[in-house]
Amino acid sequence: MKVLLKAYTAMNLGDDMFITYICKRYPQVSFYIDCSDKYFIPFKQLINIHQFDNTFESIRFDLKIIIGGSLFMQSISTSINNKFFNDYQSLMVNSIPTYIIGVNFGPYESENFAKIYKEYFKKARYTVFRDEYSYNLFQDSNTSWAPDILFNYKLPTYKKEPTIAISCIKKNKRSGLPDYNENEYFKVLVSLIEHYCQMGYKTNLFAFCKLQEDDIAALEIFEMLSYNAKHSTNIIIYEGNINNFLMKFLKSIYVVGSRFHSIILALNAKIPVYPIAYNYKITHALDSYSFNGKYAHIQEVSDIGFRDFEVNRLNNCGIDLNCIRLDAKKHFELLDEILGGHNEKKPIIDSYTSL
Repeated sequence: MKVLLKAYTAMNLGDDMFITYICKRYPQVSFYIDCSDKYFIPFKQLINIHQFDNTFESIRFDLKIIIGGSLFMQSISTSINNKFFNDYQSLMVNSIPTYIIGVNFGPYESENFAKIYKEYFKKARYTVFRDEYSYNLFQDSNTSWAPDILFNYKLPTYKKEPTIAISCIKKNKRSGLPDYNENEYFKVLVSLIEHYCQMGYKTNLFAFCKLQEDDIAALEIFEMLSYNAKHSTNIIIYEGNINNFLMKFLKSIYVVGSRFHSIILALNAKIPVYPIAYNYKITHALDSYSFNGKYAHIQEVSDIGFRDFEVNRLNNCGIDLNCIRLDAKKHFELLDEILGGHNEKKPIIDSYTSL
């Protein structure tokens, strides 16, 4: 079968793991994706995914899968300017059955924006949201919700090191970011690193997406550190090698995460995590998954003290992972029937294989 795959292709760790997962779940399927050479690096060793070329319009696709996270956000500049909506509308002419999985809706401000997408999701064969809030906005006979796709991802286990992982973001003009005080946010993370340095821990600043300037944020935070803290802190940037990045991340004993998937990966790996929510997709997910720890909104993070951050680590806060992993399979129930399924006894996701 030939499947048109739509996703966010900009070397963002979470989205790259989505693409890797679905390709390995269905190795007998040929996937085609619109992706530049620069951002195709993470997928070069996947034999069943292909870049578009000038002849792609002649391919007769069996179906289309939209896989992602925050693909349906209201643009800063206009009420309806979403490439996934526009692409979908044009492909409806060719009657390609479309399945949407792993997504949340918003942030959005205009009720008209939500109204337009209500009709949009009705036209898809099936949509599986990744949080209950998004599902409640559009619940219909062809929609459901399940925990994030990456709870299906079989993560390797590593011996833990006395290292704290901090995932940071940069305040820029991309959609989905609120108006918050970046300097105060950075100062809080600097203070955390200084405290952990004094306690004898090392710290890694993780940049999940260079295009969205996580690496710049990490460098700015690093430059604010004291001499001693700098010598116990590293910056780790995701540049297309999923497993190399995961190896360093999963050795951590604690995660303070701003990136959505820094939180999901920590929960999946049973690493205690303190989430810093930069928009409501994070709080909606945490509420949907019955997270039993504390979290902070990025606009109010300066009100959170070191002892507050330590609560989740000391109490080993997390989720009911067995139930979450089972429910997360719902993203693929219909696709397994259509695309041939996979062998549950022998998982095809092997994170030890170099990518």
